[in-house]
Amino acid sequence: MADYPHPPIQYKEMRERIRTGLPCNEARQLWWPILVKTGYHQSVDQVPDIPGLARKRWTWALQSLHGNDDPVDVNLEWNEMEEGEVAKEVMQMLIRQYHMPEPGLVASLVRTLSAVLSNRAILFSTCCDIMGRPGWFISPEPASHRLKLFTFRELGKRIIPQTYSQLDAIGALTDTYLNIILVDMMAPVLTPEQCNKVLDAYLIDGVKTLYRYGLGLFKMFKDQIKKKVYKTGEQFWSAMRAYHLGGIDFQQLSDLSLDNHRSVFQRSTVPPRTKLAAIELKAREALGETLREPLGLDYDPAMIGESSSTGNEGINPSDSLILDSTACSTLNSFLPPSTRMEGMDLTFSTYNDGWSFFNLYEMVEHLSPCVILLRTVETDAILGMYMSTPIAPPSMDVRGDGQCFCFRLDGPNAAKFPWTSPEEKIGSSTLVTATQFAHCTPTYMAFGGSNQHGTNALRIDSDLSQASSGPSDTYDNPPLAPEEPRQPFQVQNVEVFCGRSSMAKHGRSKSVPRKDR
Repeated sequence: MADYPHPPIQYKEMRERIRTGLPCNEARQLWWPILVKTGYHQSVDQVPDIPGLARKRWTWALQSLHGNDDPVDVNLEWNEMEEGEVAKEVMQMLIRQYHMPEPGLVASLVRTLSAVLSNRAILFSTCCDIMGRPGWFISPEPASHRLKLFTFRELGKRIIPQTYSQLDAIGALTDTYLNIILVDMMAPVLTPEQCNKVLDAYLIDGVKTLYRYGLGLFKMFKDQIKKKVYKTGEQFWSAMRAYHLGGIDFQQLSDLSLDNHRSVFQRSTVPPRTKLAAIELKAREALGETLREPLGLDYDPAMIGESSSTGNEGINPSDSLILDSTACSTLNSFLPPSTRMEGMDLTFSTYNDGWSFFNLYEMVEHLSPCVILLRTVETDAILGMYMSTPIAPPSMDVRGDGQCFCFRLDGPNAAKFPWTSPEEKIGSSTLVTATQFAHCTPTYMAFGGSNQHGTNALRIDSDLSQASSGPSDTYDNPPLAPEEPRQPFQVQNVEVFCGRSSMAKHGRSKSVPRKDR
């Protein structure tokens, strides 16, 4: 299968040409949709590079989905289907092709873009560009979004300190409310036409556009805020939402947001990338391990296809010698929705690939998400780990995040043990082990840790034939195999399943279990 097609985009040149009013035909990529819609070009075929790149990417996505290189007929006509259906199909394809821990972060952007881009291949290609630059645009990564929230708050404290303080006092600056700016692209506040203009600037200048418009909105209503017209955060944002049908002076808002002479974001206060990077470093230090916590944003289940289950999502029991249909169904119910939709295939097994750590790491290198399964010899217990990040190449570093969990699958003992954040722990002595998601070294794999007991939720030795399990602070789990007569216990089989989109991107093929074993 062909490699993922990367775009020949010169972002710096593109932005400079736009800002100085120079022609930018050679660099037109992310921001071209608005130009098409507003009449600069009547046909998408007149925009250089876009049709070919969109065709390649959509072909690659469909071939990855079906696991073959069959030719694909790509339709590049506008209005090929209803706007809502375009957004739904593209969102589902994005989830399949890019493992998304937080699809709710991207769903609003896809829906907003679909109002301008009424073609699946073109919308998909544009979203690929956006998600390829998580520091510049919205991404489905919780850590990236938490950094943006922190940065926006820090800018508010520096640029509009009094207004910011008053809004904070009435509870108007919670994550939920700020997501109206940073996730919903201000769509609940502006008319669709106004939102498109924000989107236009966003495609050119990234998330700094949302910082500008957000702070501009606060400054626009600073007099009312100062007079304490709004008593609560909900009252303030209800008043803002009332402008959705029209009424807000968008020219005034844009002047406050973008104009260099009147803007709240003047050149003297606009942080360059180096200063924004310094704010992000401060954010990482301040937020610590909470960066890894899931956001749990709401989204429309139909948007990502959860209402139309095919019954073939997640892991298929026919691909495993460890899982029967009951255990497989239980495991699939534990998986995040995005992983179930993406699907997982067998990548390594001891019966196919030998009892070798080297083989395991080589076959799953750079792949995510991963499910590690094992069955014990003496009691036939089925234990495992879900890892949202790659487990290879091996290193001594901690890997994983708040999406990870350990589990047991057999019989009435089936249970999932998700990560619990440090704030939920009692006593600071557990803080280190609370974020010990996984160590995948050349000589062992250890998941979770316990300060009191010195045990791991699951530990697998380098020859894969022995493992152990005990309590852990990380996942707040009891021993996963308490009935085993000895620790460490003997392992009967090990299997590793990985996300299909990651396998397709890295050119890995599905392993087929040998039923004679």
